[in-house]
Amino acid sequence: MGRASVVSPALQGPLRTQPMTGLAPRNSDAAKLGSTEPAPCDRKSQSMPSLRENLSSRVRKLLKPSNAQQALQPLLEAMSNSVMAIDEKFDTRSKGRVAIKIRDLGSSNISVTVEDNGIGLDERHYEAFLEVDTEFKKDQGGKGVGRLYWLDAFKHIEVQSQYVDQEGAVQSRAFKFVLEDEEQIQEVPPSLDWNEDRTGTIIKFRGLRSAAYVDKFPKQAAMVVNHTASEFIADFLSRNSPRITLSIESKAGAKTEAAFPEDVADLVAAGPLKAETVQIEGIGDFNVTAFLCDKRASRGMNLKHRRLTT
Repeated sequence: MGRASVVSPALQGPLRTQPMTGLAPRNSDAAKLGSTEPAPCDRKSQSMPSLRENLSSRVRKLLKPSNAQQALQPLLEAMSNSVMAIDEKFDTRSKGRVAIKIRDLGSSNISVTVEDNGIGLDERHYEAFLEVDTEFKKDQGGKGVGRLYWLDAFKHIEVQSQYVDQEGAVQSRAFKFVLEDEEQIQEVPPSLDWNEDRTGTIIKFRGLRSAAYVDKFPKQAAMVVNHTASEFIADFLSRNSPRITLSIESKAGAKTEAAFPEDVADLVAAGPLKAETVQIEGIGDFNVTAFLCDKRASRGMNLKHRRLTT
């Protein structure tokens, strides 16, 4: 299908401008038309104006990273989305898989792929993706702005997903996600090489967009690994996470592999230590499990202590 015949969807802000219709004529206009009384103003037939979202300006005004942890946040947001998608598909996270591949680390033309076996970008999740500041994942801690940071950090973004529709049939969708004021979603032919019954999502990022991300994005694989560990440390320590793997290759060709939660065992100096259960009125039991960890577990967390609880 030619692009001229396709209208690509755009991100929807919470407020959109609509034309005003069905307005009654003013008194003077009514008189000219030979009416002695103004026509009634039927509010049900009107569409009132609303504010527009200037997406390019919104993204441009986002806070830029001042350190490596902040520069990694767009990638960590994509990983968190994968974990949430796994939560919606499986009864336990241990059945989930998230694979991150990073190539040309240390280059401004870095490429990153995040792949999961979660529920996929079905119609419900796709509609939420199209809404800026969506509250779709509010109960899971989502703020609805993570993909705006994708646009701020990376020049090229492509999303491919396979999911089960309402009739139980497996469907797929694929699109480029671009920083434009209109038509930010540009559909492309799906190219997934997955089993027909598999669901999940692949997000591909390529090229750092701004000088701040080029400057602050980690240049060393160990820093990416450590920040990933600190971001999900509570889940890793409590063994309440999908299996997350990192495959990293620097622009010089050095290769690094990591797998969580198993690799997090190297960070634990002592524990788990369980405190006495506390009963909180209106909430229930409050349980604390403590671990004494190597200082690497706190990198990027702005903490000087090394004790973490789950």
